[in-house]
Amino acid sequence: AAAAAAAAGEGTAKETSKNSNMVEKWYLFFDLAAIQAFCDRHPDVIEPPAEDIKKFLNDYIKNADIENLKIRDLFEAIKKKVGALRQPTLDRCRDWAKEAIEKKMELEEKKKVQEANKTKGKGSEGQAMPKPPGAKQKADSDQVVITSASDVEWAVSILAPWGLHTAEAGGKEELLVKPPAMVALPILTALEGFAEQDFFRKAIKDTIIAKVTTALRSHSNSQVSSLARQLVASWKAAAAKRKERRT
Repeated sequence: AAAAAAAAGEGTAKETSKNSNMVEKWYLFFDLAAIQAFCDRHPDVIEPPAEDIKKFLNDYIKNADIENLKIRDLFEAIKKKVGALRQPTLDRCRDWAKEAIEKKMELEEKKKVQEANKTKGKGSEGQAMPKPPGAKQKADSDQVVITSASDVEWAVSILAPWGLHTAEAGGKEELLVKPPAMVALPILTALEGFAEQDFFRKAIKDTIIAKVTTALRSHSNSQVSSLARQLVASWKAAAAKRKERRT
């Protein structure tokens, strides 16, 4: 009996050991309401704060060998730090990196001039202290700026993170997921001068910024919905004026 029990115990242990190597897979499903609630509670899932990305980027370039720096290595480092980013955001990172590199080179050139002046005995009295790379960016980090068509494409990717859909045939287009107010408001505010930009007509034609902003008129936040209405009205007026000029 003892031998039989031992054999049974050994068999159970082997079976348990065998099953312990199995991997369970779970499939979780969330409806749009749940995803919307999660985004509202955690705005960073739409996109990490720009100031966090810029700070990491500036620190990375500050310690990098510029001559051997490759953009793919920079993108990979950013991905490890903040996660995967949309292409429009990566395009902005490319521009920020260019600015940071130019400032680093300018700072290094100023240091060379100062060292040369010291060697000549002129000293550096009266000379302005150079600002470290990223100083201006830090001051402007909380302000969203829309100055190009690529910036508009980025704005679309943030304001419509999951795109648009039509609930019913012939119905109006709506956002699958609406950005939280703290994400949407800075971008919509930056778009207030959009109609005066040279690229306004092209951006309106080539992107869905008008459709996305129209959809934001039904945002639950009153500030977002009000600003979206104002923008749509101003863009329509600007388009009408441009049409009159052409005729």
